[in-house]
Amino acid sequence: MINLSSREKEILTLIAHEHTVQEIADKLYISSNTAHSHRKNLFRKMEVKNMAGLVRKGFELGFLQLSHLVNAIIILVFTGYQVSYGQDNQQQFIDQTTVSYDNCTGVAKVKFPVRENYSICGQANNLRHIAISDLNVANGIAIIYALSKDYVTGTYCSTPNDGQVTISGCRTYDKCKFNSSITFAVVNGVGDQRFVELTIPNLENEAFGGDIEFGFTGWYDLECCEGTTNPSSTFGFELNFSKKWQNGQLSATIDDKTPSISSVAVGDCNTTTVNWNDQSDPGGCSGANWTTEIWRSVQGDNNFIKVGEKKFSPFTDNNSAFMMTEGVSYEYKLRPVWTLGQRIDYGKYSGVRSVTIPDHDGRISGKVNTLGGDGVPGVLVKAILTNPLDLTGCPNITAPTGGYTVTTEEDGTFTIQKVYYGIAGDPDANYMVVGILEGHKIDTAFNVILNDDNAGISNNRQNIMLTDSTAVPLEGKVTDGQCPIAGVQVQGFSTNPMSTALIVPTMTNDTGGYKINLPGPGEYDIKIIYRDHTETKTITVDLNPDDLNFIYPDTAMLSGYVLAGCQEFIGTTQVQALSNDCIIATTNTDNSGYYQMILPKRDVKIVVGPFTPLPGSGLSGARGDSASISIESDTTLDFVFRKPIAVTAAGIPGLSCAAIPYPILHQREAYTIQFSVTEGTSCPADTGFVTITDFIGSNNQVSQIDTMIPVKNGYAYYTLIAGDPNILAPFTKSMTYVAHVGNANTPPKTVQVIVTGAVKRGNTFATTSPQIPYLILRDPPGDGSYAFL
Repeated sequence: MINLSSREKEILTLIAHEHTVQEIADKLYISSNTAHSHRKNLFRKMEVKNMAGLVRKGFELGFLQLSHLVNAIIILVFTGYQVSYGQDNQQQFIDQTTVSYDNCTGVAKVKFPVRENYSICGQANNLRHIAISDLNVANGIAIIYALSKDYVTGTYCSTPNDGQVTISGCRTYDKCKFNSSITFAVVNGVGDQRFVELTIPNLENEAFGGDIEFGFTGWYDLECCEGTTNPSSTFGFELNFSKKWQNGQLSATIDDKTPSISSVAVGDCNTTTVNWNDQSDPGGCSGANWTTEIWRSVQGDNNFIKVGEKKFSPFTDNNSAFMMTEGVSYEYKLRPVWTLGQRIDYGKYSGVRSVTIPDHDGRISGKVNTLGGDGVPGVLVKAILTNPLDLTGCPNITAPTGGYTVTTEEDGTFTIQKVYYGIAGDPDANYMVVGILEGHKIDTAFNVILNDDNAGISNNRQNIMLTDSTAVPLEGKVTDGQCPIAGVQVQGFSTNPMSTALIVPTMTNDTGGYKINLPGPGEYDIKIIYRDHTETKTITVDLNPDDLNFIYPDTAMLSGYVLAGCQEFIGTTQVQALSNDCIIATTNTDNSGYYQMILPKRDVKIVVGPFTPLPGSGLSGARGDSASISIESDTTLDFVFRKPIAVTAAGIPGLSCAAIPYPILHQREAYTIQFSVTEGTSCPADTGFVTITDFIGSNNQVSQIDTMIPVKNGYAYYTLIAGDPNILAPFTKSMTYVAHVGNANTPPKTVQVIVTGAVKRGNTFATTSPQIPYLILRDPPGDGSYAFL
C-alpha cells in the first residue's frame, strides 16, 4: 500500500486526465523545496508532450518510488519545464561559448560553461575536463590552458600548475596554464550556471583583421556517479570544436590594402629606389601606426632579405644589407606592418617587381703585336686601376683588385668590357694595361684614362698597342701534296731544357696556312697533328725565319663503278676528288665502268661526269653525280644511274563478268599481292620500296592503312585482307601504290575492287507504306491475247 499526500493525489489525478505541463502549472501553486533536484534534472531532459508520457518515461528510467516521481513532477511543473540554461549537447555548449578580441590591445577573452543551472552539485551537468588551444600559431595548434576535475588524473598536465578552483561549492578543478600571461576567472550565469573566462594577451596574428580562432576538446557530464576515475562517463558528450572571433568585430579601422610597388629605379652606385602606394594609420587605436618593410631577393637564391622599412614611399636601397652586383636581376616585394606598443602584426606580401643592375660601360681595347707587326694570340691582358682611392663617389664600388682580364684572339686583338671608372664628380680613372705570356717580354701601357666627360668616347679607349719584343712568328702551310688542309693543329716546343716559355698552339686555316709565335730565336720542335697522323720537324729560327711547310702523307684506296641498274655498262666518264674547289685527283672509268684512285685520308667530294650514256642504254642527255665522303681507310663508292622504273601488281582476282567491271573480293579473305619493280623493261630493282595506301582493307571509307614494303630482287609482297563492303554507290574500294628506287618514283597506280560481305547499317532506318494502285491490268485468256494502256 502506497501512502500519498493529498497534494500528490491531486497531481496524479491531473496526470491521469492527460493534462499538459502548462495546464498543471495553471492549477497548482507549490514551492520547490521538496524537489529532488537530481531526479528533476533527468526529467527536464526528456522530450515528452504531456505529463502521462512523462510518467511512463520516468518508470522506464527507474523511478520505482511513486513519491519520488510525483515530487519530480511537482518541481517540473513549478519550473515550467521549458526553462533550461543548460548544456545538453555539444551544440548547446558551443552556443554558450564566446570568443572576443581587441585588436588594439591584442587581448582575447574566451568564455565557456562549466556548470548548468539546476545541475547536481559535483555530479550531473558539470564540465569534467577541457583543453583550449590557440589555432593561430605558425604550426597550427598549441594548448594554452586546461581544466580538469580533481580526481581525473593524467589529463593534459601532471600537476595543477595554476592551482585549483572549486566552482560554486561543487566540483574542484585542477588548472593548467601553458601561457604564463593568461588569467583565470569564474563568471556567474543564470541561477546555478557558471562560466570560466580566460584572458589571453599577446596572440600571434599576422593578418590585419584576420580571424582569431581557438580549439576546444574535452568531456561534459550529464550523469556520472560511478565513482570512477575515467576521463569520460557513460552519460555525457565529447567536446571537439573550434570557435572564431570574426574580423567583422574590429575595434580599429585598418587600411587593409596590400601595398603594391609602382616602380623600381636604378641610381648611381648600384642603388635602387622603390616606390609604392602609401598606406594610412589605423583609426580607433591611440598610438597605433603603420609602416612598410622592403624585401629584396638574394643573388642566385629564391630567398629574400629585409633591406629596410619606411612609412611612406619612396625607399632607397643603398646596398647596406647586401651588395648588389652589376648585370644581375633582383626582385623586390613589400609587407605592411602594424605596430602598437610592443605589439607587431604583419600583413600580406605584395607582388614582386624585378630590376637589373646595369653593367659598367667602360671599355679598353687594342692589340698585342710582334716587332714585325704580327698579332700574338693567347696573351693574358690585364687592365689594373692605379688610383682606386681617388674614386670616392661610390665607396662600395671599385675595380677588381687583380684587374680586369682577357686573352688575345688569334690575330692578337683584345677587348675588355664593363670597366668601372667612377661616377660624375670623380676624377679620371687611370688604368695600367699589362700583357702576360710566359717566356715572353711584353711592354706595358700606362695612363689609360677613362671618364664620363664624353659618353661613348672618353669611356671607350681603343687602339692600346702592346709589343711582344721576344716573339718570332713562324709561318707555313699544311697540304696533302695538292690541296691545303684546314684544322691541322700546330704545336711548338723549345729544345732548350731550361726554357719555360709558353708557346701557344694554333690551327691551320681554310688555306692550310698557320702562324705560331715563338719566344725568340733558337731551336724548336714544330709538330703537326691531323687525325691519326703526327709529324715533327726540328728547326733553328732567327728573327726572320723561313716558312715551314708540311705535306700530309696518309692515303687510302677509293674504288667503285659508274653503271646503270643490273650493273649495265653505259659508257666511260671522268671521276674527280676535290676539296672545296681544289682538285686532289682525277681518273676515268674503264671499259667495264669501274674506277679507282689513291686519296689522302681526309674529307673529299667525289664528282662523276658530266657524261653522255651510250646510245641504246635507255638513258638520255648529260648525266652526272657527286657524293661527299670521309676517307678513313680503303673505301668503295658506287654510282648507279637508273633507268625509268616501272611497277606492276599481281594477285588481285580478275573480272568475274562483263557486267561488273571490277574485281570482286570477299570480306575477311586474305590476298597476297606481288609487286614487280623494274628499271627499264627487264632489270629487277635491287633496292627501294613500295608505298601502299589501302582503303580495301579498311572497315570504313575514312580510315586507311599506309604501308612501306621493301623491294628485294625486284619484288615486294603485301598481304591484303578485305575489310567491310562499301554499301554506297558505286560500291567500290581502292588501293593505291607507288614504287620508289633511289630518287626516282613511279606515278601512283590505283586498283578499284568490290568487296562482298555484310556490314552493320546502324540504328537509323526508314519505312514506307505501299502505294495504292490506280488501275489493274489483266492478261486475257488465249495464247495470242494481250492487254495494254
